[in-house]
Amino acid sequence: IPVDHIRFVPFSDSSWANRSDGSSQGGQLHMIADKEILEGKQSWASMIDWKSWKIKRVTRRSLAGEVQAFSDCQDTQEWLRAFWQELWRPTGIVLKKADNYLPTDHVSTILTDCKSLYDALAKVETSGLQLSERRSAIEAAGCKMRHTQANCAVRWVNSDRQLADGLTKPEACDNLRKFQRQGYW
Repeated sequence: IPVDHIRFVPFSDSSWANRSDGSSQGGQLHMIADKEILEGKQSWASMIDWKSWKIKRVTRRSLAGEVQAFSDCQDTQEWLRAFWQELWRPTGIVLKKADNYLPTDHVSTILTDCKSLYDALAKVETSGLQLSERRSAIEAAGCKMRHTQANCAVRWVNSDRQLADGLTKPEACDNLRKFQRQGYW
């Protein structure tokens, strides 16, 4: 992938109350991909990080778990982008000023299959983002603010294209395995 074509493409997902104790499972998968992937074209990609974990806060709704997983995924993608900047700058970066570097580095687009989360982050302009659960609304508002500051976007993908599904639901591993074999998506 030519360096000027590199894009950070994280997938964020949650599976609500699917664990034996009633808690939810979060999943995130981070790729570096050719920019053509965001134009809907099949592109080469490399998985650079992934995580599957028990979401800490028990949720009453599926959307609350999606917000928690998305927020964690966003933090990870910012860290990975700062690390990328550190690798590519001969003089390094000042980490406490990482926000100065993120808007100028390679664009990041977080992918989610949660349509209501996507709508809240990409379309809604009210302070509560039209979310009924206040704690989730506050966390989602923080994510939306960071998107602007860190040159990050959010896109919706259908569940068939959601690679992180395989990290939250055992029956959804086929797409993830297919990607691992092929190296492009």
